[in-house]
Amino acid sequence: MNKKTLIAAIGFAISSLSAMAQTQPIAIAIHGGAGTIEKSRFTPEQEKAYRAKLKEAVEVGYKVLESGGESLD
Repeated sequence: MNKKTLIAAIGFAISSLSAMAQTQPIAIAIHGGAGTIEKSRFTPEQEKAYRAKLKEAVEVGYKVLESGGESLD
C-alpha cells in the first residue's frame, strides 16, 4: 500500500468515526427519589408538580446532549 492510499484510508476511517459519533442515540435516565416520600403522602397537586419537574429534567438534559453537550454538564 502506498503512502497516499494509506493516508486516504486513515482519513476515511476518521471521518466515518466522526459521522458515527454524531448519530449515536441519546438515552437519559433520571432518578425520581429513593423512596423517602411515599406516593400516598402526595396531594394530586404535589404529584403533578413533581412529575412536571422530572419531565423538565429529561427535556433539558436531552437538549444539552442533542446540542453536543456532555452528560456531566
